[in-house]
Amino acid sequence: MQTSTLMIALFLCLCCYEESSGEVYITKDNANGCENPLTLQTNGFPVKFPVGQKQYVKYLYQTGPFASNGHKGRSFSTQSIAITGTKNPTIVSLKSITPFVDSDVCSGIGWKYGSASDTTNTPGGVPESEKGAEETIPLPISSISGCLDKTINSLSYNASIGPVATCGSSTAGIGFNAYPLDKATNACKFVFWKGTSETQNDVNLTNMFFIWQCDH
Repeated sequence: MQTSTLMIALFLCLCCYEESSGEVYITKDNANGCENPLTLQTNGFPVKFPVGQKQYVKYLYQTGPFASNGHKGRSFSTQSIAITGTKNPTIVSLKSITPFVDSDVCSGIGWKYGSASDTTNTPGGVPESEKGAEETIPLPISSISGCLDKTINSLSYNASIGPVATCGSSTAGIGFNAYPLDKATNACKFVFWKGTSETQNDVNLTNMFFIWQCDH
């Protein structure tokens, strides 16, 4: 990656971070699998739920934004399928993901939670021509990492047994680790994500937040 491109990528990562009211860290990790060893990670920031729901949905934290774009595109989220019910909300287990890949860049993910038979694709409108094979998630996701510049380029989903699913193979940009930096290893499990497309017309992954349930 050219120096100017790297600086732009870092600016896009950091410019709008104040939204989550947490802390952002960039460290050097030569094993991050990306063109540049710099790796972005954030603390977890508590997710607020209505008072009456807190007893049912405890200890949720979000990390990000990753590949921030200032909310310029279309928003998307998997919260409604990952947490069901309004009076007594319940977190539903993630069963599978379906990667969508444009060349080697992850352009979206299809999700199945619980007993759902249909896949929910995010962002909406991701082309069917980019659809890959469905990948079963046998255990809770304990970490998510990948490479990014102005968009998320690749993702790896890991469980206690190691990598269980991927989306995209691009190594462009710097690394990111979506696990909450201020939480102990294996203290959190992935619940859902949210973000925006880069513009109203494009389909890609920017301004990404990852929501985790932690044991404290």
